[in-house]
Amino acid sequence: MPTKAHDEEAIARDAEVADMHPGVERHHVRATFPARIVLRAVEKEETGHRELPVVGESYLTAVVVDGSLIFYAGVAPTWRVASIETSRVTGITTATEPVIEPEVFAPLLRITLAEPGADDLDLDLELWDFDGVALHRVLDIATATSQWGALLGL
Repeated sequence: MPTKAHDEEAIARDAEVADMHPGVERHHVRATFPARIVLRAVEKEETGHRELPVVGESYLTAVVVDGSLIFYAGVAPTWRVASIETSRVTGITTATEPVIEPEVFAPLLRITLAEPGADDLDLDLELWDFDGVALHRVLDIATATSQWGALLGL
């Protein structure tokens, strides 16, 4: 679950991403460990280095702009982790991840990406609503799946 520090970072990152992409809807996610590996590979391909940590929490803000799904991390400054062309998205489904909390499993959104010359990659993301003050876990994953499908053109 997000801490007060995560909420404060979300406030700052949300504002920075809003400044970069005025009028574009922002989505708050937490990248699972496997998703961080995928995002780090995309980051390495785009920038030549990997800054997204493998260990620890990875709360990110995502936007869909000009045919790309862009993930941002950090605050002051916020930095772009990865940009994935929406044409690479081949599917939107659900998944679960075990958590050590009152709930046994956290519902996840799974975005499947085509990887030329290899098997498809799954990007499992925990979804969060952001009310401007705090992050709240999205539990209605079925509705979120259809919303993300529409957002990504599926």
